[in-house]
Amino acid sequence: MDKNFINLWDLKNLPLTELIGNYDPSIQNFDQSLIMSSQTGHVQLANKLPSEILYTESDYSYRTGTVFKSNQKIQGFIDFFNKSTSQDNFNCIIDVGGNDLTLAKYLRNKTKRCFVIDPLCASMDGETIDGIRVIGKIVEKVDLRELKPEVVVCRHTLEHIENTKIFFEQLFDQCPSDCIYIFEVPDFDCLIESLRFDAIFHQHLHYFSLSTLTNLIIECGGEVTDHFYNYQGPCGGSLFVSFKKSNKKNLGLVN
Repeated sequence: MDKNFINLWDLKNLPLTELIGNYDPSIQNFDQSLIMSSQTGHVQLANKLPSEILYTESDYSYRTGTVFKSNQKIQGFIDFFNKSTSQDNFNCIIDVGGNDLTLAKYLRNKTKRCFVIDPLCASMDGETIDGIRVIGKIVEKVDLRELKPEVVVCRHTLEHIENTKIFFEQLFDQCPSDCIYIFEVPDFDCLIESLRFDAIFHQHLHYFSLSTLTNLIIECGGEVTDHFYNYQGPCGGSLFVSFKKSNKKNLGLVN
């Protein structure tokens, strides 16, 4: 292990979770190591399992619209969205990781063009559903310059992306300089305070706090404009963050 990381735990033969149906004792188990950067404090899994194991349309069960109290949770995100934007009519909004289009259906009336980018939607790739254009690919394979988004939303997806730095650099490089970004992630501090260690599992590669997420955004050339803790959010509580590409130089990191 890299000397810059501290080992927090090693769990042997941990079964996959977030799958459909009753527990199957024959399901595949995989070792899991949780590590923390001694330099930044960021917590993550040491290794990523192949996507074909973690995510399939038939077995990966998380769908926004089927989660208990999802409408209430999405309304919290919409409230933060409205607070973070100053207009109701946009030319283009992109939802990265929009799976069953639930969030996009809330946003489609705010924009002329609405896109969902999610590899779980591969079977719907290229289709327009309820006014929402579906791109069934990983976001790294999509040229965002062609879409020219004014707002990018990303709700409970960032923690699944292997290289988050490359993702943020893609956003700041390919989206217009005045694009607004509104994200929601499980909050690691809330997870610890609520003892929700069950919320650490193979699909979630990264565990962000406000400081580690803010510093990642700063390192990639952005700045946080607002944040809000949703203590009723999943995984013990979640964090809303709005940010933009920064025109400032040498923006200092936060502690």
